[in-house]
Formats: sequence, structure tokens, C-alpha cells
Amino acid sequence: MGRVLRKITKRDWLKDNIELLRNNNSDQQTNTPFSKWLERSACEELGIKYRKGRFTKQENETLYKALQEYKKRHNLNDDQLRDLMFYRNEKDHASFWKEIAAPLRVRSLKAVAQHIQRHHHEFNYRGLWSQEEDEQLKRLVQIYGRDWTTIGNQLRRMPAICRERFDIFLLHRDEYNRGRWSKEEEEQLIKIVVDISKQNNENVTLDWGIPWALVAEAMEYKRSELSCRSKWVKELRLRYELDEDRGTRWTSYDSYMLCKRLKELNETDEYLIEWGNLADEEWGPWPHEFLCERWRHLKYTVNGFREKDFQGIIFKNNSYFIQILANILFFRNSL
Repeated sequence: MGRVLRKITKRDWLKDNIELLRNNNSDQQTNTPFSKWLERSACEELGIKYRKGRFTKQENETLYKALQEYKKRHNLNDDQLRDLMFYRNEKDHASFWKEIAAPLRVRSLKAVAQHIQRHHHEFNYRGLWSQEEDEQLKRLVQIYGRDWTTIGNQLRRMPAICRERFDIFLLHRDEYNRGRWSKEEEEQLIKIVVDISKQNNENVTLDWGIPWALVAEAMEYKRSELSCRSKWVKELRLRYELDEDRGTRWTSYDSYMLCKRLKELNETDEYLIEWGNLADEEWGPWPHEFLCERWRHLKYTVNGFREKDFQGIIFKNNSYFIQILANILFFRNSL
């Protein structure tokens, strides 16, 4: 009887090699996410700090400069540079992505590659989907199945965008419930997220490790992937972690305290923040991933936040919530 070979998944490989990776990184002056092609989970395991969220204007300018310098240094034209972006000439330029990502030092190699590929894809910037395009997408899926590259070329849309449009918005659109979530739906979602996370050995507090397509399927497509994720991140995750039923609500005071704590750290960039150290017995009991998510929503409320530095965004938010709390105090004292 022959040997039975076990299929090695990314998670298995990471478990087997995490110490080797950690030792290799400890030899460097600083842990940097751009030095190896790592998933976010691997960066978390290694304790490598990296920036998340949308790329800022300054980051895009840095990447553009890095691309132009690489092009000049290797005497490439635009078509040859584009070939490198889409893996059509890896042999001669094995270190291409490391050289491009190195000036940022705060983004994972994979995130930089995906961002640049999306930005330079010939079918990007195609605008909103029309009803005719949706119908054409359905017909093409019937013909080509899930061959998103072929479908994308037919529609002149990026393959990943076609897949997302079909899977998230079209496949079960007629089955989705809309409007307020019922108590039964909320309890069902909590149970499904917890069960699936345990089955996949994922941390239930890290929403990016949860397979939301499987969650929506287990919900019998009563709610979309996006709806399930939004409900979990904004409300149900905190309820589950605190084991309370709507007992704790985020208020303007909490937004003020979050800005105050961030300001006191005097850091220059949010990726340097140790979110788990912000809450304590005096102000809490907020999980660190929840605080990170709340900050992400707060900074989006600041006009032109991509052009502002970290401390500037904190100052704008802090001033706003100080005024709100002052108004509340004035109103209460006037009663």
C-alpha cells in the first residue's frame, strides 16, 4: 500500500515554519512586512507591524516614484513595466515587488502588489454596473462557468470585480432579507460565525479571518456576505465578546476617549498603535479589534483625511467630540 500524502494548506505551512520565519526576521534591524510574501495572518503571528486600509495620497506618490525609478534603472518601457506588474517576466526581475514595496516599509508585499495591479489594470475605472451588464454577466457565467478571466475580457471588467459582482450581488439577490435584523437572525449569525471560526481554527475577533461566503451560505442566503460582515463587525462581535445583550453601547464619550488615548501615545502613524493597550478598567471593556475598527470609521468622517497626518486626524476628531460633550453638559445643566 502506497504512502498517503497529506495536502499542505497555507495554515499548515505557517504553523510548521513560523519559528523559522520569526528567527529570520529577528536578524533584521526591524521587522518589515515588505521583505517576504506574507498573508496578514502570518504578519500577525510574527508580530510584524503593518498598515491596513486604503492607500493614502502620499503612499500612492511614493509607489509611483518607485515604479518610475525602477523603470529608468532597468531601461524599461511602459509595456515591459506592465508585464512585470502582471507576472509576465518574473525570471529576470525576481526582486521586482520587494524593490517597489521597500520605500513604504509599512505595507505587506502582497497588499502593494494587489494595489498596483488594480490601479494599472486596463479594465479598471469602469464605473457602476448597469442592468444590461448584470444580465450579460449572468449569461456569461452560464456559458463559461467561473472562468473569471474570460468573462472579464468579454465584459472589459477586472476578473476579481466580475466575481465579486456575481457572488455578492447577483447570485442570491432575490433571496436576501432587507431592513432590520430580527432577534432570531442575530442569534443565528453569532452561532454560525463562532462555529465556522472554530472549525477553521480562526480567531473569532478577527473579521478578516472569517469566510463570509460560507457564513452567508449557512444563513441560507437570507442576508448577503456584506450584510453579515457589517452586522458582525459593528454590533454582534462586541456583544459576543462581552457576553451581553445590548448592555454596552459606543457613545460620543467613547469616541472622545479613543482620540484622547491615541493622542497621548504621540505616535506618528496608526500602524504603530498597540490597540490592546488602549482600554483599561477605567475606560472599557473594548476589544482591541473593535477599537481599531472604530478608529477606521472615525477617520473617514474627517474631510480630506488621506492628505492629513495621523496626529492631524486625531486633533480634528478630538475637537469635534469635545464640542459634542460640552453641548451635552450644557443641556443637562440647563434642565
